[in-house]
Amino acid sequence: MTDSIFFDEIGSLDKYPWGFWNDYKHRELAAKQCHSKEDYRMKFPAAHCKTYKTNGEIDKFQDMFFNKKTTYPKGYWNSYKNRLNAAKNCKT
Repeated sequence: MTDSIFFDEIGSLDKYPWGFWNDYKHRELAAKQCHSKEDYRMKFPAAHCKTYKTNGEIDKFQDMFFNKKTTYPKGYWNSYKNRLNAAKNCKT
């Protein structure tokens, strides 16, 4: 079976075979579909449990998938040009 069959319907423990979440790739695919650790816990409770039992894996997912934000270097917003370009991208 392909992974897409398992990920068509999200969130029920009954839809995944025994030992499905033991594979790192399955947990990684599930994490890619979530926006935060809380979302991951709610949609995939068994994967979340297995992820926490694997030391450091949730931190790896946090860095890779959850809450991707653009960070700017210190003093970036002091430049008028940077603020003007950011304002041009806003619709309101």
